[in-house]
Amino acid sequence: TKIYPYVDFSKNWSSWSFQAGAGLHSVITNFSKEYHTPNYSATIEKKISKTSYVRLQHRFSDQLIPLDFFNVSFIHLKTRASEISLGRNTKSFSWRLSTYYYKILNNRALLNKEENLISSFNGLDFGTDIFDVSFGSNNDARTYGGDFWLLKSFSLGNNILELTGNAGYVVSEFQNLKNQWQPAKNNIGWTGSVAAYLLIPRKRYEWNFGFLFHGRQGLG
Repeated sequence: TKIYPYVDFSKNWSSWSFQAGAGLHSVITNFSKEYHTPNYSATIEKKISKTSYVRLQHRFSDQLIPLDFFNVSFIHLKTRASEISLGRNTKSFSWRLSTYYYKILNNRALLNKEENLISSFNGLDFGTDIFDVSFGSNNDARTYGGDFWLLKSFSLGNNILELTGNAGYVVSEFQNLKNQWQPAKNNIGWTGSVAAYLLIPRKRYEWNFGFLFHGRQGLG
């Protein structure tokens, strides 16, 4: 059983806006004792103009993820995430430039027969991997990078054409048993995408046609 009460607060004044929230994630099973983990988040935004903004976000999540079907054992994930972004929103054109840093604390890492660390951050699929390990260790993991996104809308009579593009760079690492940082499974590097969507509204329904192309440098 999972219980997650959450409280949210928001405040606007002049060109500033603030939003914060806090919750308590509780897990109760027949095989284990009760677990209660706190979570919180905060966002502060400054309007530079009527359409432009700068935004700072931070959150902390502490959650238990079951390792098996019977919820007997868990992976305990503590994540701190920070992001700062600059953007602009208009009726027909929007863009956003952001940079972020995610830190996963006490990430559960296991060692397989080839002496390679596997974890929820680095490839553990909650399947056969967990039955082929020798011992475990708690290590930190992190993801950081930057991202640029834009959207342009066109009116084609009663129809709408949307073009979007995205480019970013992602670094994903985790600590090995020697406390050295090494590339994780999802260490992608450069990534980007372009997409086009055509919206054809009707009285009782809407047609949607889309095209998406996504490319990335590779995995670590």
